This record gives sequence, structure tokens and C-alpha cells, in this order.
Amino acid sequence: MSLGSWLKSWKPSSGKPPERNPTIIVMESLLMELDYEVEQADLMRIESERRSREQVMGVDYSWLVIKPPKPYLIPQLERLELEELCMKVKPQESAMIIRMFRAALVREPPVEDIPKIFRAVIIQLLEGRPTEETLPEWVRKNLTRLRPTARIMPLRETDSVCSTSSTASTQTFQVENLPV
Repeated sequence: MSLGSWLKSWKPSSGKPPERNPTIIVMESLLMELDYEVEQADLMRIESERRSREQVMGVDYSWLVIKPPKPYLIPQLERLELEELCMKVKPQESAMIIRMFRAALVREPPVEDIPKIFRAVIIQLLEGRPTEETLPEWVRKNLTRLRPTARIMPLRETDSVCSTSSTASTQTFQVENLPV
């Protein structure tokens, strides 16, 4: 079998990777944003500590330090809770969450507060979301609108009462005159 015929007979399954669940993509992108902001805030904290040490000592002895400072890590339980919250976010709401989150970080909060701010932003958006009606709720709500009311509606002065007189198109019959 020649190489050309083998390549023609071989068909790859598809050049595209399999589609992923949009909620997982949203969750991962939101958590990547959180991780990036935590990392940036941590680097700023380390840099400010280094500058303050230089001002106090007058000389930088950081090259003598054996181990670098530990970066801040989000506690595992808190991260799992944030993942759970992020799974509730719709794809079209992710940009709004990132915007609100970045706006909340303008004041440069401490690194430990950033996950709490992220949680508050997501909860604020989820609580502000209009509630979605289920089918039974929708049916129940609309049936109450369709039910006739038991109240007696008084007639307005402009409404006329139907007369009992005979018109050309209708005849009035008394019980004795009805044909049998």
C-alpha cells in the first residue's frame, strides 16, 4: 500500500477539539481572573515590603535571604465554594462580573480580601438576577388572570339595560303561547 493511498483512506476524527460545557469555560475563566488578581496583589505586597525594608535598613540585603516569601494561596475550601458559585454564572454575565470585580479592586485591598470581594461580586449579580419562572408557576400565574371574578360589577349610567320589548328580528313568547 502506497503512502498516498494510506493517507487518503485515513480520516482523522476531526481537527477540532471536543466542545466543552459553557458553564465550565465560564467557571475556569472567572477563576483565572481571580488567580491573576491575587497574584498581582501578592507581587505588589512583596514589592512594598521590600521597599519598606530598604527604607528602614538603607541597604537591600534580600540576596542573603535563602527562601523567597511564600505566595498567597486561596484556601481549598474557599476555592471550592467559589467554583460552585462560578458554575451558577451564565456565560453572558461573566463580562459583567469581571468588570465589577476589577472596579472593586481599584482601592487595592489586601490579598486575603480579594477572594471575599470576588464572592461578594458574584453573589450580588446572582441575587440581582430576575427569578426564572418554572412552567407550573407560569401556568398558575396566568390561570389566575383568566378566571372570571365572582364580583358583581355595577352598571354605569351610560350602559343601557336590555329591554324586553320585541324587535323585528326577535319575538318574545310567553309560556302559554309556546308551541308544543
